[in-house]
This record gives sequence, C-alpha cells and structure tokens, in this order.
Amino acid sequence: MTVITTPNKIPTVTLELAQGADFSMTLFFLDDSGAPLPLTGWTFKSDIRRTANSAVVKSLTTGSGITVDAPNGQVSIFIAASDTTGFPSPKLVSDIFGNGPSSAVAKLFDIIYTVKPRVTR
Repeated sequence: MTVITTPNKIPTVTLELAQGADFSMTLFFLDDSGAPLPLTGWTFKSDIRRTANSAVVKSLTTGSGITVDAPNGQVSIFIAASDTTGFPSPKLVSDIFGNGPSSAVAKLFDIIYTVKPRVTR
C-alpha cells in the first residue's frame, strides 16, 4: 500500500518490479485528516522510460493499465507479465500526471522502478 498525503510536495517512490511477472500497486490519495480525496473526473497517465529523455518502454493511461476508484481516492496500476518480460534492468523511471475535471494538470509523484532480472525461464 502506498499512501500519498502531501499534495504540496512531489514525492519519489522507489518500487521493485520483476521481469516476467505481473506488477500491481494501489495508491491511496488522502487529505490531511486521512479521509480519501475524491478523484471524480480525474484521468491519469504514466510513461515508463530508461531515463527521462529516452524512448517510452510502456505507457499507462486511465483505462489502459490505470484504474481509478474515484469515491475512495484510489488509483491502481497494473502491468502484465508479458510487458515486464521486455523491461530492461537495472532501473526505469516514471512519473504520474493527473488531469482534473477543471482542466487542472498535476504531477503527482515520481517513480523509480528497480527491475529485477528474470533468471527462471
């Protein structure tokens, strides 16, 4: 479980990802009192790359790898094993941007994926 509670600072999250395995995580967006932030009308996008300026390895969007549970302030990310098989190691970078209902655009956080090479084939 990852809890994002600091909307005024862009946190960096470091995650491990195994080549050839499904990857999933759910982010919980909470206000200062711990209540879910409603995400009604928000869409999300995340590009995964070797470096910030390199080609996209995998692109995720709302409805394609990103699922939003708006009333509960939850954003789930899923990457299939068939995609992670081709991910290069040792590291990938990403960020997540949200687009709000009033055309607001927000960078929510940065991600560093540590890619664990697959040994068993």
